Amino acid sequence: EAARLQPLAACVGCDRNAAQLEGAAANADAAARQGALPLLLMHADATRLPLHDGSVDAVLSDLPFGRKHGRREGLYAAALREWRRGPRPGGC
Repeated sequence: EAARLQPLAACVGCDRNAAQLEGAAANADAAARQGALPLLLMHADATRLPLHDGSVDAVLSDLPFGRKHGRREGLYAAALREWRRGPRPGGC
């Protein structure tokens, strides 16, 4: 979705679940047929991204929700800590 809204952006998607990546690949292929730039997909955990510090302009996410993931020491807290190091100065 982000790739369709920002057609000149280089977008990277990641998930630690291979089935989710397969679905994302199908969505990326459909978007590419409508003119979106290719999407790089990586098998990676949102709490340990294989990106250099300050190497992206923005971080977007569609985190899972619910009690299992939303607790203080859960996925949300770990992902937010990781995402602080990704954006360049002035990024979001």
